[in-house]
Amino acid sequence: MTVGRARAGYRTKDGSKRGWDVQGANADNYQLNSVSRVTQVLAALDGEHGSSLREVARSSGLSEATTLRYLTSLSSGNMVERDPVTGVYRLGLELYRLGQRALAQRDVHRIAIPYMRALREEFEANGP
Repeated sequence: MTVGRARAGYRTKDGSKRGWDVQGANADNYQLNSVSRVTQVLAALDGEHGSSLREVARSSGLSEATTLRYLTSLSSGNMVERDPVTGVYRLGLELYRLGQRALAQRDVHRIAIPYMRALREEFEANGP
């Protein structure tokens, strides 16, 4: 994936600007490893009953120490919850709230119309 134009550069010791425009820059160059790791940790928590630290670490491909740091940070923002009795982690209610906001920002009817038309055409062509 490419982005249109990005500005990159630096200042020299005398304060003058040096820089260049990056045409068609690769989006992979703009990814943060920590954000990618957070998405891996959250994806590892998609189980119905939650996951242990070891399971999250194994699924995300991170060490247990690194996974614990991410889970602790996510817990502070209520993105992840830890059951104090079992120690199992699960997705937090803040993610539910964000998901609801994401749905509200979409026009579900507009998105559904092409699928509904395709179904109508399929069933009209094949009959009942």
